[in-house]
Amino acid sequence: MSVENDLHRDANLLAAFIDRRLEDRHSLHGVAQHLDTCEECLEIVGGTVAYARDHPVARGGAVPRWLPMSLAAAVIVVAGLGGWMVWRARFADPVAPLIQAVDLVAERPLQARLDRFDWAPLVVRRTGADERRDADLLSARAAAAELLQKTAEGSTAQQQHAAGVAALISGNTSSAIGHLERAVALDPSSARYWSDLSAALYELANSDETALTKALAAADRALSVSPEFPAALFNRGLILEALGRGESAATAYETLDRVDPGSPWTVEAVRRAKRLRERS
Repeated sequence: MSVENDLHRDANLLAAFIDRRLEDRHSLHGVAQHLDTCEECLEIVGGTVAYARDHPVARGGAVPRWLPMSLAAAVIVVAGLGGWMVWRARFADPVAPLIQAVDLVAERPLQARLDRFDWAPLVVRRTGADERRDADLLSARAAAAELLQKTAEGSTAQQQHAAGVAALISGNTSSAIGHLERAVALDPSSARYWSDLSAALYELANSDETALTKALAAADRALSVSPEFPAALFNRGLILEALGRGESAATAYETLDRVDPGSPWTVEAVRRAKRLRERS
C-alpha cells in the first residue's frame, strides 16, 4: 500500500512528519503528495503547527510529543466516523477571513502589530471622507463586524480572541480589550493572545502612562511565553518608545532583525531603532 493511502490508517506516520522525525525520503515524498490532495490532513498539520507556535512549553519552544500524536490520531477518528465537519468547526481559525480582508487594505488600520496580519504602511492622519472612499477598508470593517457578531458571546479563548481582534479592526478599542482580556484569562499560555492584547492596550493608551504600563505588561507576558515572538517584540518597542524609554525600545526593535529578518515589520522596526539611536 502506498504511503499516501496509508496515512489515514497510520497516525504515527503523520505524527512523525509533524514532529520532524520522518527521515525516510520515500515516506517524506508520500506524505507531501498526500497533503497536496487531502484537505483534512493538511489542515490538521497546519493546526498542529499553529498550536505549537502559540503554546510553546519551554523557552526553546519544544513541542510536546503527545500533541502531534493526538492530532494525527484524529485523522483516523474523523475519517472513520464521518466527523470531519465537527473537527473543522472546532479547530478552524475564525480570524483567517478577517486577515485576508485586512491584507487588501493599502494602509494598516493600527499602529501596533496584530499577529499574522501583513505589514502595510501606516497613515497617521486620515479623514472620515478618505475612509468612506476606501472600498477595501470598508470591506475589512464589514468582515470585522461579521466576525464580532459570530464570536462576541463565545465561551472559548479562541472565540474571545477573535472577537477582540474584530472589535479592534472595527475601531472599538475598549470592547476589544475586554474580549482579549477574557481570552488570556481562559488561555494564559497563548503568546498570540497576550501580544494582541498589548496591541489593543497600546492603541487605547495614546500617551497615558498607566495604560502604556499595562500594554507593556501584556507584551512582556507574551514574551515570557515565547521569548522571540515577533509581534510582541514590535509592540514592546512601540510601547517603550511611547514611554520615552528610547534605548530599551531600540533594543526591542533590533531584536527583530535577528528573530524575524527580512520581514517588512522588521524593516520598519529597524528604521525606528535607527531614528532612536540617532536621537540619543
